[in-house]
Amino acid sequence: MKQAVVWGAGRIGRGFVAELLFEGDYFVHFVDRDASLVRALNRQGRYTLYKTRETGLEKCVLAGNFLAHSTDEDLSSLFLQEDCLVDVAVFKNDLESAAEMLAPYVALRAEKMPRSPMDFITNVNMNAPEVAFRRYLEQRLSGPARDYLDAQVGVSGIFMMCIAPDATEEMRREDPLAVYHNGFFEQAVDAEAFRGVPPQAPRLRLSHRLAAEEARKLYTLNMAHCALAYLGAPRGYATSFQAVQDAKIRRVVAGALEEASLGLEKQLGFGGEEMLQWREIIFSLLLNPYMADPLSRLGADSRRKLSGNDRLVIPAQLCLASGARPVNLARIIRAGYAFENPDLGTRQVRRCVSEKGLGNAVQEISALTPDQELFKMIMEETNP
Repeated sequence: MKQAVVWGAGRIGRGFVAELLFEGDYFVHFVDRDASLVRALNRQGRYTLYKTRETGLEKCVLAGNFLAHSTDEDLSSLFLQEDCLVDVAVFKNDLESAAEMLAPYVALRAEKMPRSPMDFITNVNMNAPEVAFRRYLEQRLSGPARDYLDAQVGVSGIFMMCIAPDATEEMRREDPLAVYHNGFFEQAVDAEAFRGVPPQAPRLRLSHRLAAEEARKLYTLNMAHCALAYLGAPRGYATSFQAVQDAKIRRVVAGALEEASLGLEKQLGFGGEEMLQWREIIFSLLLNPYMADPLSRLGADSRRKLSGNDRLVIPAQLCLASGARPVNLARIIRAGYAFENPDLGTRQVRRCVSEKGLGNAVQEISALTPDQELFKMIMEETNP
């Protein structure tokens, strides 16, 4: 049986990633810094996965083909296997710390197996996680280890549409380790990124335009999630499904997706019919009654999501570059500056608006200047 390391045993790592690898006949070694989670996985030896289907929930039990490890353990043996595949499934803010912990194992492999390749897949919800991860490794490696990184280490990003909210209380009562996701049918990885043999699994697709697919997902699905949070929370909605039932919100989201599509068609080469089908897929996900994602989660860290290089500002700028006006995207961005949530990033946005005013906050956080058209549109939007 093939071996794979999944660095991060949370909702994505334990749910979506592990399931894909299990289907490809991989034995999975979970690595996580939560020692209590590691103990629970090893003690129980199984966990329940719930996937949504049009007719309801599909339930399966995953058992017998995984082992969990703590980041505090000596994991050398995991990284000295002939075929070393590591899937990094962490939050964006944890990616650098993951690279810091993984760099010594890259160096160890460079010393012990200098001619044997090593491949990483970065399952991180951000634009171009593979670029950031490689840069973090480069900053921590030198000499032969850096040479090994350049010559023998592949780093692939991913494209997937997996939505994985927290398991419900009812699911956790039955199995405290239960995970829950929307059962999206595939995950794509970069066909050209691997130094060793690319991973093989029935629902793992090798893509030759992964960067474009990654960007499209961030600027459409993730953008739409923000829109539901920023427009829905002030109206008293708690979940994405509640918000998307509101006809006014749904019209704004649909308009924003069309605006983003215009920019993506021009900048990334997606065809109009292709983008129309893509928007239909997105709405099929948003309208899934079993994926009632909390708006508090979808809108969290608004400082990052409102920044000039993320899921709201960039598609708006691309839309402008295509010759259209991102009226709906501007409305969503404006609403984002009024979004309330207890997380640190959102509190920073609200404090910035309160202390410096909206215009200065937009300049500081979204990196827009008063002479730019998008800045003017955000400031003119009076009814977000």
